[in-house]
Amino acid sequence: MSHASASTLDHQWDSYGILNVQRDSRCVGWAPSMGRKCRNVVNWRDMETFYSLLTELSSQPMDPIVLQTRLRELASLGLCRQVHRRAQIDRMVDTWT
Repeated sequence: MSHASASTLDHQWDSYGILNVQRDSRCVGWAPSMGRKCRNVVNWRDMETFYSLLTELSSQPMDPIVLQTRLRELASLGLCRQVHRRAQIDRMVDTWT
């Protein structure tokens, strides 16, 4: 039996599914020159924080305005430093909202 409160259960949502995030430790960005999702591996520490934040988000109200700051942090952590981190943060937040 779960010990979650009713208010916690009211806010739970599938953050992985809704944001279309895979547990593959790869960049969440888009590789336009290849016409596909980026395949660069993201630093394991960043991905560890990314997955933790993503799990935490699932218990927050699903309100894009409230989540905007957290989604920016999530995008920054989930994008590869080599190519997409600087260029695609806003794009990812827009995609997720």
